[in-house]
Amino acid sequence: MGQSEEKQATMMEELEQKEGQKPSEEEEPTEEELIPLFEKAMNEIISLSTNPTDDVLRDIFDKEIECDYMNQIIVDDTPYQWTSRQYSELVDYYSQTFTGEALDWLLDTSFTDVDGVLYAFAGGGATGWQSKAVSVEKLDGNTYKGTYLAYHSTPEGEEESTTFSIEKTDAGYRVSDIAYHPDLLERRGHRTN
Repeated sequence: MGQSEEKQATMMEELEQKEGQKPSEEEEPTEEELIPLFEKAMNEIISLSTNPTDDVLRDIFDKEIECDYMNQIIVDDTPYQWTSRQYSELVDYYSQTFTGEALDWLLDTSFTDVDGVLYAFAGGGATGWQSKAVSVEKLDGNTYKGTYLAYHSTPEGEEESTTFSIEKTDAGYRVSDIAYHPDLLERRGHRTN
């Protein structure tokens, strides 16, 4: 069982444990809110797993970032390159889509904070995949099943699904946990340049 399958099984077990609990009386998010949130989360994860990290950062910061591949540190056998941005700026960006465990996991896959400075994984990507959300189905509480197409250039192919949880923050709904953990992000130490 791969990392994603294990994560999805864990989330389903947690869901089954919650089934006997009293449902929340909070307002439910609409499909119009969930589909774009799910699609954004999937595309952020896929982009980070399939593109060079410095390219992802240039997109995030509208090319207003310096990345110095020659200025590296090694953390747990993984190389990270210096950038000209603060770690908190990246947290702010990803917090527009993620919160909680999902935010922590995504940041931990490719970035590290050294005295407030952002260091990024010093490695390459695989290829430019994308994701298109097809549907979102409520499972229980704040947990959903998201169905999507993963594709290279044209949104076609076999549908896949994953589970995710959301949390309402002051700024709106955010993905708080997601079972989709691509192997390319789980094994960053094996993808060094």
